[in-house]
Parts: sequence; C-alpha cells; structure tokens
Amino acid sequence: MRGVVSVGGRRRVRATIGMVAALAVGFVLGVAPATPAAATSHYLPGGIFVDCVVLTKGNTYRAVFGYYNNTPVTATIPKGPFNYLWPRQADGVQVTRFKPGRHHGVFATPPIPRNKSVTWVVGIFPATATAKSPQCGPNVELPAEGNGLAPLLVLAGGVVAALIGLRLRRLLRRS
Repeated sequence: MRGVVSVGGRRRVRATIGMVAALAVGFVLGVAPATPAAATSHYLPGGIFVDCVVLTKGNTYRAVFGYYNNTPVTATIPKGPFNYLWPRQADGVQVTRFKPGRHHGVFATPPIPRNKSVTWVVGIFPATATAKSPQCGPNVELPAEGNGLAPLLVLAGGVVAALIGLRLRRLLRRS
C-alpha cells in the first residue's frame, strides 16, 4: 500500500536521520577549534619583530616576521587598519591569530625590491625590514602559505554530502 510506512521503513528512516545527525556532530566537533574562542582586538598585548630576511633572485628579498603575545589568550586582529603591511603590494599575507607566547617565522612577505623596506604594523607598533636586516641562515625554510588541506576538505565534504543524499533517496523510495 502506497503512502503507508511500515515499521521497518520507519526504523530505516530513523537510522538514516541518526546517521546524518552523527555525521554532522562529528564534522562540527572535528572542525571546530579545541581552544577557547579568540578575542578580537585592535592591539596586540605583546609585540611584533623581524626575524630575518632571505635574499632572493631578481634583486629582491623576502622578510620573515614573528610576534609575541604576553597573555594566555589567543588574540585575533583582522587584516585592515590595525594589521597591515606597507607597501600595500605586500599586504594580505600577515597572520591574524596571535597565540600566546613567542612565535618565530610566522609568515614571509612576497619578494620586495632590495632598495625598498617593508613594514608590518599591528595596532600602532611597526616592525620594519630591509635587505640589510639580519639574513636567515642557510637551513631556514620559509613559512608555507596555508597547509594545502582546503581543497581536500571541500572534496571530502562533497563526497559525504552526495553519499548521504543517495542514501536518503533510496530510503524514501523504499518507504
């Protein structure tokens, strides 16, 4: 009889809903940070500094910056008027989350002409690098731009969503 859901069909629907809910909770818990929420601020209770510079080809250099946060809480300072690089062509690669403690090599600028300086400003405090700043050692690896996992996570999420959709469609056809 169409339109009547059997007891077995209800169990399958409930099981599927439970599975979807469990996946959603697992995804949120797996992706959500395990640390307390970061405080958004306009200043850093600590400071920023130039770690070193790497002289590169084409008469350019890359500046490597670090910071220290004197509080036990991660601070968030968005890119903008309180967190920027000058000249503006270099802006956008700087960090926005400042974990407690001292951190070296948190980001490197794109290539800067050797006759120009680059300044990172957080709050009202600047840190300026030039080609004459202390050079990084030969074994220094420049900080990576991202960890490369974003495309993989998007693909995995799409596959999971497609599988859930197929499973739900099959269950609805049976009931």
